[in-house]
Amino acid sequence: SDFQAYAVWGNADEADAECIAHKMTYKVNKDGTWTCEEERQYKILTENGRQDLKTQTFWYDAAREKHEVLSASTLTTAEEYLVKKLEDKSVASDSLSLRDMHQILVPFKRVQIGSILQLKTRKTFFKPQLEKYFTHQIDFQDPYVWKKTDIHIESDLPLFPRINDPRNRLIVCQAQDNAKYTLDITLKEPIFEVLVNESRNSVPEPGLFTTIELSTEATYE
Repeated sequence: SDFQAYAVWGNADEADAECIAHKMTYKVNKDGTWTCEEERQYKILTENGRQDLKTQTFWYDAAREKHEVLSASTLTTAEEYLVKKLEDKSVASDSLSLRDMHQILVPFKRVQIGSILQLKTRKTFFKPQLEKYFTHQIDFQDPYVWKKTDIHIESDLPLFPRINDPRNRLIVCQAQDNAKYTLDITLKEPIFEVLVNESRNSVPEPGLFTTIELSTEATYE
């Protein structure tokens, strides 16, 4: 394809930031509701990385889910600067109240090259599209190096993961104990999946990227 002819994988040595620690813990309930607590630590490597990450934005539909920032701080030259004021505002909704889009802004303080940003969030999805149904996708396409990740999913519903691991980066462990289904995912080595593409009109093939698709249905169609 034209895309394959022009696209080149970026070099991790040229990354603007690193995710030096990443932890996600999912709990899926029988009715399809779920929660996810996530912790991230970013190390800023360049001025572009500082500009991209100094203020982080989260979007969520308050009619279906709740998104909380549990803690946020910057470590710069051995000093920790806490983010004490967050902005969570409604930005769009419809007349039937089917959607209520909110935006959270997290403004990190004193961010410099070499700083480490620490962020802990919790997402609670209380209104699934279908009862007793869960689906979610995890990928690593953000433009920084993933140095370490620890993903744990515990479900009261059967889990049917579909893993696309074209560069053999993942360690995946799946288990079932009574009515509990668990999935644990870690990294064998760092992931940096940024494509430098010389053709503006081409579209990358999804199979090129490391992805984890989760569903309580055996088929994904």
